[in-house]
Amino acid sequence: MGKSGGWLLPEARAQAAVPGANRDADYAVPELLIEALDDDGYLTISVEEAAIQLSVEPKLVEITLQVLQSMPPCGLGARNLLEYLRLQLATCAPAEVPYGTEAVIDNLTRRYRTMHKVMQAIVQHQDDFLMHGPAHLQPLSKKQIAIALDFHEATVCRATKNKYVLLRDGQLVPIDIFFDDALPAKNMLWRLVNSEDKSSPLSDRMLQHELAGHGFDLAHRTVTKYRVQLDIPPAGQRKAA
Repeated sequence: MGKSGGWLLPEARAQAAVPGANRDADYAVPELLIEALDDDGYLTISVEEAAIQLSVEPKLVEITLQVLQSMPPCGLGARNLLEYLRLQLATCAPAEVPYGTEAVIDNLTRRYRTMHKVMQAIVQHQDDFLMHGPAHLQPLSKKQIAIALDFHEATVCRATKNKYVLLRDGQLVPIDIFFDDALPAKNMLWRLVNSEDKSSPLSDRMLQHELAGHGFDLAHRTVTKYRVQLDIPPAGQRKAA
């Protein structure tokens, strides 16, 4: 903008004039303020300094400055960066969105309450798992949670989708772990390992055979996968010395 602000001065004298003010002050105040603009349009003089120089009331300078700041370009006459940004926002604010802040907050609050209720129901059902580990995971479906909370099943699905929970041991696991369809087979696998002869532990192939005898027809690799998921070591590491 140039420190002299010469190109602004004629228009500013007319636009920044304060009705009812002394005619000399009417021109002197805006002229001084505009002359005090730096190259970036910032005002380099305080209201008090301007009032003393012109022997006028500070209120007159403040009112004139407000008029000046309402002129283009946006942010003209700011005394610091914060005021410049405020002037930018006041003049160049975006159009209002078609919904209110209250509606957004209300939707977020409802979502939080739904999530909180779903997690409470899960924790109540899976308390043993949370306290004692994977072997104590109980059969649970999202439909069961929905019925217990009088929610639609789709609501529970949305509330748990792509969500994670931090366990006591520091593990961050997906909430879907609580709805494991393979849970019955895993529980049986855990019981078989827990009751095996530690001097001759069951191999994965032997566990596969035992599980089939209990109605769980699983592939060998599936048995191995379940064992790993349950943090059960392989047979060689389970053998008692």
